[in-house]
Amino acid sequence: MSAETGLVRQIDARRAQSGEPQPAAPEPSRLKRAVDICLRHKAPEPEEEARDRRIKEVADKLQAGAASDIALCDLRLALIGLRDHPAFRSSMVARQRLLSEAITRRGRTPVNALFTALLFTFEPGSPETRRMLDHLRQHAGDLRRETREFVARTRFFDSDCGVAYLLSQLDLANPVASLERAGLSATLQDSAYGFALKCRALDRALARAETNGYPLSQVLGWIELGARQRPDLQSVLYSHLLSPFLDRNPSAGLRLTITQFLLVHFGDPRAVTWPRLPGDRGGSRRDQCVAVMKRWVDHS
Repeated sequence: MSAETGLVRQIDARRAQSGEPQPAAPEPSRLKRAVDICLRHKAPEPEEEARDRRIKEVADKLQAGAASDIALCDLRLALIGLRDHPAFRSSMVARQRLLSEAITRRGRTPVNALFTALLFTFEPGSPETRRMLDHLRQHAGDLRRETREFVARTRFFDSDCGVAYLLSQLDLANPVASLERAGLSATLQDSAYGFALKCRALDRALARAETNGYPLSQVLGWIELGARQRPDLQSVLYSHLLSPFLDRNPSAGLRLTITQFLLVHFGDPRAVTWPRLPGDRGGSRRDQCVAVMKRWVDHS
């Protein structure tokens, strides 16, 4: 039975039960349009498409000076997309307008939305991160109880945003569970803040890798667990792994570990172009790292 026929039968049955007279049958074209509209509204919008549409609408309203028309749930969604959505990634003006709207909204909910956004868009030294931190320091009392406890335990509003504390709690035999116990959920370990923590752990493990390769392999495995793949963040990995070896070579075992990881993530640099690193010297820094990688691959 077609959707159109089923809808007609339901309407007829309800009219018969209520004793209403049966109306003349509508024209097929009109009925088909009505069914199409009904089905279109019932069909769920794909999650990514819905997210993209809502963030674009926020950007359009900010551009049109209609920020007050933005629903709080859409504002929260746009804040989380501050770094990775094209509507905001390419425009500092758009990012600053979005932050201005979030900061001027009164109440506890905007403050908590801003804290979540800080974790998902975390970029030490960026104007957006500094601005969010300044506002959150002033309104820390409006954060949820569990967030206040996390902030106090990690000394989050100190200079390193709690990274040193979380590293001290990190158990490389089970990094996800150990950080969950410290207050950083598995979801937040996939955020930009979690990625910054992973990079710091990577640097520590790499410094000791010549004498003990276990920590490095565990950190690399932890990075692989991340479900939220972010190319703008992931590109930093090859810089962390290759920059220490611009003028020297590691042991054969360490070189093999790093090479295998980077080939899986970025491909063979002799055949594909690796992504540019962030910053004014991103292109030249990438070229230096790629030269190291090519040298290792050629001599493997």
